Amino acid sequence: MDVLGALINGLVVATSATVLGWVFRGRFQAVEARIDRLEDRVGQRFDLVEHRFDLVEHRFDLVEHRFDLVDRRFELVDRRFEGLEGRLDVLRSDLTAVALAVGAPPRSGQSGRH
Repeated sequence: MDVLGALINGLVVATSATVLGWVFRGRFQAVEARIDRLEDRVGQRFDLVEHRFDLVEHRFDLVEHRFDLVDRRFELVDRRFEGLEGRLDVLRSDLTAVALAVGAPPRSGQSGRH
């Protein structure tokens, strides 16, 4: 009789385990599917954030390019001013030479620049 009771208990445990496994398997599959959907959504959000960072980086590159263009323009303006300064010095020397040639007295104590 003990063998029959142990056999029945074994069948009840096996059947219970099978039924619980079948019931929870569906539950686990539902949870797993939900986690997969969440992972997909998180992945999509990360892709969007990465895309936005790429766009911001591109905008920074454009701004940097504009700054480089402005910097080049300032260099050109600086060179033009340096050239103009040199021409003004020559013009001042020429005017001084003309003034001295026509008899104007030289200014004492001034070097020509203020």
